[in-house]
Amino acid sequence: MRKQIGITLVAVVLAAAIFASPKSSQERYSFLKWGQPPGEWGHTSSVVWNHKDLILVLRRADPPILVFNREGKVVNSFGTGMFERPHSLDVDRDGYVWATDTQENVVYKFSMDGKLLMTLGKKGVAGGNDSHDLFNGPTDVAVAANGDIFVADGDRNNRIVKFTKDGKFIRIIGGIKSSAPGQFGPAPGMKPSGGLVHAIAFDSKGRLITIESFNPRIQMFTQDGAFIQQWIIPGLMKPCGLAIAPDDTIYIGDTDAGSITIVKNGKVMDRVHQTGIRPHNIGLDPRGDLFIADVDVEKTPSTDAKTPGWIQNTAGIWKMVRN
Repeated sequence: MRKQIGITLVAVVLAAAIFASPKSSQERYSFLKWGQPPGEWGHTSSVVWNHKDLILVLRRADPPILVFNREGKVVNSFGTGMFERPHSLDVDRDGYVWATDTQENVVYKFSMDGKLLMTLGKKGVAGGNDSHDLFNGPTDVAVAANGDIFVADGDRNNRIVKFTKDGKFIRIIGGIKSSAPGQFGPAPGMKPSGGLVHAIAFDSKGRLITIESFNPRIQMFTQDGAFIQQWIIPGLMKPCGLAIAPDDTIYIGDTDAGSITIVKNGKVMDRVHQTGIRPHNIGLDPRGDLFIADVDVEKTPSTDAKTPGWIQNTAGIWKMVRN
């Protein structure tokens, strides 16, 4: 009798497992508004974790670089008056802060207390795809373990430029507007408005990973610029944000789709949509929480009878956490 009851219980459990509906991505993740900026957010463009449990945010307002503690309170800020169109923010393994300005065509290196240490490019001067020291819309920075600097010069150019840790030119990766593997350009039929090489980062093996805003693919290069492979990622509309976990899981922020696409070994593992969010650059912390710089504004109903309609206020930073 006991044996028969045991068999029945096992059957019930198996049946429940078979017929249970899997959780949707919205049930697996939550999106939380995060951070307490000084006044309005302004146009948030980038967010990054800095290895000391601080979160840095880049915005198109002064001061442009805000440093937050884990609780979302500002503990420092810097960069006032230096930017025209701040775009990306990165922190290297030594704690130095790298910021790009796509309008002024420069890349800045700061200490964590805001001291300017290096400038790549010449402020207000544009250079073509063959230039060794000028940019035309630098969109992102990745710093290798040995200190070599990689600049995605991809808003109006079509390349990545590699420098020594002292800022001396080494080589150009890409440089031809093309959708061919190893180059950077829009997919056939796409009409780009900018951002051809939008974001770059290194994986755990030291390979350079790239995404392009008008081409739904991930490309992979050696640090010497040799093309390794590309992964076509179906469903991407305008990939902009890139973050890579220690196990090489890749997170892609899709601005136009309002989603985060999660990729592992070239396969889409999940795609998380959130209404009202337009992810631009994104940052991942060791807990697995993803911070999202919402590039657009949100609209909320006016509660003031004298100002009917909608009020626009900046969307700011969101945190995506696993439930």
